[in-house]
Amino acid sequence: DVSLEEMTALALMGGLIGVMPTKAHDSATLQMLIKQKIGQFGISANVVAGKDTLTCAPKLVISFACLQEMTDEAVDLVLEMLKDTIYEDKKLLKDQLQQTAMGAQMSVSSAGHRYAITRINAFNTAEGRAQDALRGLTMVNRMKELAQAEDAALDPLMEKMEELHDRLFHANRMTLSRSQNVDDATADRIIAALPGGTPAPETASFLPMGD
Repeated sequence: DVSLEEMTALALMGGLIGVMPTKAHDSATLQMLIKQKIGQFGISANVVAGKDTLTCAPKLVISFACLQEMTDEAVDLVLEMLKDTIYEDKKLLKDQLQQTAMGAQMSVSSAGHRYAITRINAFNTAEGRAQDALRGLTMVNRMKELAQAEDAALDPLMEKMEELHDRLFHANRMTLSRSQNVDDATADRIIAALPGGTPAPETASFLPMGD
């Protein structure tokens, strides 16, 4: 149930969670703790095709890995980021916008054919439309616009990220995958620590461009 207009915020969240402060730690301290306690941490937005051309399923994939003896501390830190990230630091947001916009512009120059294919797909399927909003030319143009925006113009974006964060990170919306060395107690603790929430719809429906 993420709209096309919310895809920009969803894409940015992947680069900001772990950078934006939490209720317990400022940005610098949080990033230091991630390096100390989590060997690998990443968040990325993706889109899965639906059963027909008019449906798809946007997903936010969160992954982390750590040493066995650091499991409890790593889980605590990940849960802190999922529950208590604060979207208030405009400097961090602008830095992320500028990096994303610059990276996207360079990517268009070096892999323009990929963006062209994404745009063509946006005229044919819901998945293509969502992919274009998330990582296609629509995203590139939107990031460029936001990177050049005045501070006051970023307030709605920060409010949207806060709203999405509160809406999405619920146990009933989550599919938990784990390696064999992660015990049931750890998995149960992750699920129990998050609010239950309302299950997400199985798919979303977006009209292709031009319709």
